[in-house]
Amino acid sequence: MIYSKVTIGILIVTLIIQWKRYKWKFLLHPSFYFLITWIISVISFELFQFAGFKGLIINKEILNELFLFVSFTALCFIFFGWNDTKKIRQQPIKMNLFIPYTFFKYFSIIFFVSAFINLFFISGFNVALTRAESTRALMDFARSGGHYGIIDLIIRVINMLSLPFTIYSGWIVGNNFFSGNKKTNWIYFLPLFATIFNAIAGGGRSGILYATSYFVLGLLFALFSLNNDYWPKLKRTLKYVLILFLLFSIYSTYVSVSRYKSEKVTNLYYKSLDLNYPYLKPFFGVLEYAVFHYQGYQWRRKDMVTSELELGQKTFNFITAFNIPVISQLFRKNVSLENIFHLKHEDNVTRTMESKELGLPGFSITATVYLILFDDFGFYGVFIITFLFVGFTQKLYRDLFLKNHNDFWSIILFIAVYKLWMATFFNHHLTGAWFNTYLYPILIIETVNFLYKYKHRNLKYNEL
Repeated sequence: MIYSKVTIGILIVTLIIQWKRYKWKFLLHPSFYFLITWIISVISFELFQFAGFKGLIINKEILNELFLFVSFTALCFIFFGWNDTKKIRQQPIKMNLFIPYTFFKYFSIIFFVSAFINLFFISGFNVALTRAESTRALMDFARSGGHYGIIDLIIRVINMLSLPFTIYSGWIVGNNFFSGNKKTNWIYFLPLFATIFNAIAGGGRSGILYATSYFVLGLLFALFSLNNDYWPKLKRTLKYVLILFLLFSIYSTYVSVSRYKSEKVTNLYYKSLDLNYPYLKPFFGVLEYAVFHYQGYQWRRKDMVTSELELGQKTFNFITAFNIPVISQLFRKNVSLENIFHLKHEDNVTRTMESKELGLPGFSITATVYLILFDDFGFYGVFIITFLFVGFTQKLYRDLFLKNHNDFWSIILFIAVYKLWMATFFNHHLTGAWFNTYLYPILIIETVNFLYKYKHRNLKYNEL
């Protein structure tokens, strides 16, 4: 397909331009993760085409539309990236993140122990079965009304601490590693391993990617807090990056093969690769993972997108679905904006249930964030919203280097945007109250920080 080939060309050119602009600091730009994931995706698409797998093309016009949106997004990054590049290259990040050690230590141990028990004593290492059971549990919860009790809600909010904890861990480990200090307290690795263990216990893959990416984000914050000489420091991490990639590739392939075996169906992706490129089989899981959304976008564009524009009710559902924890449970009433103004509620579990009940193909398949934007704003609206969001992303990236950051509040939007650009394959990451996973734990951390610093107000920062 000519559109896919043009898209891969635009993505690679954009990658080169962004590298020339920011050099090693490009690793911290959200466009890096958007470009890398889509380059892998389009190459995987072409590879499966060459291998004889024809199931990725269902409707050429709709598929070309998706490639057009991706190409336009890359061009927007080129357009917005021209300003302040010299300042960004010269300025280190001015950041002083802080979490009281005792608070961090005890909750990290709790997270790790519970994740360890979950993985080694509860899950049984049956990734296909545990994945099916967790999906079934989510659907049953949605059918029951989708409301947590107060205790369950408090536990969920506390578990959300693992996200900023993982970033903070990367920040601390990075400060030690890049400064030449090889000794790092083992406590700072627990949030990362806890999140990875829980992801494996649930039979998933994306949780591993996100846990690692948050840890890497903390590492990059630490690295670019230094003035220069980034390559010698980055070079020391290459072997770890390679090892992690190989391990994830093998695990991803294992998950994919296990799921197909449990469903007792032939994996046509794997079969086509086995016949034509058998040497790529260890990487099959990653290659397959990178192309699911092509089928998903084509199917859902045809059978789930309505002619009436929702005008942001789905895209901005993370705002309209916002609830204050415990308050709604106490009053037994949904006090969110979507309930007050009778706006459309959108979440991935509900959408999956509807698709399954209608007997739609690939009822749980991903369909990219562009599907949500298209449903909300139409074809031309996708270009407008994408253009504005890329501009907003560039502003956050610029501010990361040109402003001071002494708490998590100052970087909360950048963290959220970093995650979104990494997850553009997945439409469900743009629906539901996803921003709560950043807001609630950071509110807890900064409240604890305030009380701790007030108690020790006579100490200097480096004495806390």
